[in-house]
Amino acid sequence: PKAAGRLARRPARRGGRRVRAQVDTLVVVSNDRLLSIVPPDAPLADAFLVADDVLRQGVVGVSEIIVKPGLINVDFADVRAVMKRSEQ
Repeated sequence: PKAAGRLARRPARRGGRRVRAQVDTLVVVSNDRLLSIVPPDAPLADAFLVADDVLRQGVVGVSEIIVKPGLINVDFADVRAVMKRSEQ
């Protein structure tokens, strides 16, 4: 299984690099992280719903940081700078 995972990872990373060149921000959710929150006996459709919800929560969280006023004013450029640093 580990060898299969490594083989699958190569094209995924290549695709990620291609997409990254075309977008402002790319959100990547690790399959291992998803597997840790999806029950092993869950149907595939339910697993995809969980993945969708994880992505939705991330987008909502970032949007709220930008839109809702707080103690510190944050705009998209600030969020983008932090996300850019997290890639490294």
